[in-house]
Amino acid sequence: MHFSYATPDGDPNGMSSEALVIIDDEPFSQECLVHAIGSAFPRMPVIGFSTVGEFSHAEGTPVGLVLLRVQSHSPSGGQLTNETRGILQYHPDVPIVILSMCMKIKDVQEAIAMGVRGIIPMSTSFKVAVAALQLVMVGGTYFPRFANGDLPFANGTKDARDLVPEEHQPLFLPHASQQPYFAIVEQTGDMLKTETNGATVIFTAREMDVLEALQKGWSNKWIAHSLNISENTIKVHIQRIMRKLHATNRTEAVFRHRQLNGLS
Repeated sequence: MHFSYATPDGDPNGMSSEALVIIDDEPFSQECLVHAIGSAFPRMPVIGFSTVGEFSHAEGTPVGLVLLRVQSHSPSGGQLTNETRGILQYHPDVPIVILSMCMKIKDVQEAIAMGVRGIIPMSTSFKVAVAALQLVMVGGTYFPRFANGDLPFANGTKDARDLVPEEHQPLFLPHASQQPYFAIVEQTGDMLKTETNGATVIFTAREMDVLEALQKGWSNKWIAHSLNISENTIKVHIQRIMRKLHATNRTEAVFRHRQLNGLS
């Protein structure tokens, strides 16, 4: 059984031909995710499946991204590996993002080695989760970073087998090297004042919305209409993006963003 959601916003011809697929074996949470993410991506069909097997037998629909929700408690490493491998067997080029409350560090490392493009903790806000999905869709990656710069011990455990991100910490996006390049943070007054530090560039979730639109070549007017905010606000976001990327214009900002993500 699968559940789908699509709401053309404006011109129906603007709908994407690629679908965002959600795999979740719990019907209630699957439908909630499909509805919520569908509302955040109004021009992209969002389809829910109960299992990887069910998804693998669905033919004829191009897939832009797969969001795999694993159990709330630490999933079996073998199960996660098998599910990831099952997705890649039928869609070898599709970016995969894992949504989980708790994961073993070994499983995280194996998932990344297999090509998983992102891991979203269940403690993440919806706004940041959407920004993370948008980033993966344009070629970025999204993984947790913790207060000590490494993977912390889980409460109540004697070793680092469980991956439990600390609250209120930015989530960093590793490049091919170990040096983090980008971070997505909540759009609060304090965090908007965060400045570039070394090779790290910090974006708010809204700035990531605008940056994604810039990469699509959208005008300020169309970005404002799409995000339901004023053109003046869009100009402010673009100025901040340009300043953080040390760009002199919007085209250079897009190029530098792609360059730092290894896409140019």
